[in-house]
Amino acid sequence: MVEAMTSIQGKCQQQVACHLKFSISTKPKQPALIVTRRADRLMDCHCSLRLAQVWDAEYWQHEAV
Repeated sequence: MVEAMTSIQGKCQQQVACHLKFSISTKPKQPALIVTRRADRLMDCHCSLRLAQVWDAEYWQHEAV
């Protein structure tokens, strides 16, 4: 149980570290397609739309709930 908690904490720390390095204003060099689902529970579709706007990327939203 302690090992599992340590693993989860380590993964959380990795996520925070990645978040601190990521910049929405840094556009990818390759063309990007942002795909989302309106009922996505992992990431709000409005965040994906904003990313597509900033990157001037193609955006596609699946309407399934």
